Amino acid sequence: MRVLWVDIAKAYGMFLVFYGHFLEKLIVSGNVAAFFQFKFIYSFHLPLFFLLSGYISKNNSLSYKEFLRLHFTSRIIPVIFFNLLAMTINIYQDSLLGSLHWNYYLLGLMNLLKGHPVYNAVTWFLVCLFTIENIHFFLSHYFKTNKQLIISAVILFLIGLVITLNIEFVTEVTGVEKNLWFVHEALVAYLFYQFGKILKDWELLEEKITLFFQFFLLVFTGLIVLLTFNLNTNLFTVKITAVMMAISSHGNFVLFPLTALAGSLFIIFLAKLTPASKIILFIGQNTLILLGLNGLFFHFGNQWIFTLLKEFLTDSHLVVFEACSLVTLLSIVLCVPFIFIFNQFIPQLVGKPKNNGPLLKNLV
Repeated sequence: MRVLWVDIAKAYGMFLVFYGHFLEKLIVSGNVAAFFQFKFIYSFHLPLFFLLSGYISKNNSLSYKEFLRLHFTSRIIPVIFFNLLAMTINIYQDSLLGSLHWNYYLLGLMNLLKGHPVYNAVTWFLVCLFTIENIHFFLSHYFKTNKQLIISAVILFLIGLVITLNIEFVTEVTGVEKNLWFVHEALVAYLFYQFGKILKDWELLEEKITLFFQFFLLVFTGLIVLLTFNLNTNLFTVKITAVMMAISSHGNFVLFPLTALAGSLFIIFLAKLTPASKIILFIGQNTLILLGLNGLFFHFGNQWIFTLLKEFLTDSHLVVFEACSLVTLLSIVLCVPFIFIFNQFIPQLVGKPKNNGPLLKNLV
């Protein structure tokens, strides 16, 4: 049974994904307001998805073979599908320009086998989530209590931070590529996944509280984010001053988890206060497909849209907000027909491996 507020929170999170990726185009042009908003969103929106993934995960007694088949088909098959789709578009574009380089495409496929989705970079999240779920599968077989799992998550978080801060040294010593199934980032993100499981197991979000207290929690968590996200600069480098988990930029090791958890809870409390409209639920229930489709905008569409709008995009928070919100909403609307098509004809390739037909049999 689906939890409505989880779908609503996922819808808010997906809006921020589309919004944030278009912001990147404005940042390249030197728009200061865009970078400020980018830094705010990226301080918590991906931890939110890791947390929600932990919250809705199930405790089961599957064998590892059964577990691997289920999670590979629901996570990695969509990664492969959306990357091949993007690669096809890439090949078509290159053929029009007369610049086909088959070695480049072969290299991209080899990177995909290593868990590095270069053709649809946005799907890195699914790769990282798959690795996290594998980590949790083995940890939960050795550590049976929530206390043990929390301690393990904190230790892995600290190990992950050390590795990502010294990633070049680690890769040189071990010979392991830094994007190999995003193992290094999964160690960091597992903390948020485990936090989501704790919220579910302890039923902390199911407690009946007054409307006033819900608003208080919304404001309180929101203030924490506002007061900390702009302080979250890197400790040892000034090259990147924003959280970007895709490239393992985390910033201050204390403020990063604090801001990320506060921002995630802010979205959750906002979702719990939001009426469950059909539109919002539809978005929240199809976030995996939207994630893959957003990769197409990220690689092919956003630059074209930015070129059309750039003369109107002044360095103003209001203008940036209006432009990015409009582009985000229109982009999601354009995705709707594809959501229906994919769900109807090839659900097995977009995160629903248990579905049967009409073109493919169920994968699980």
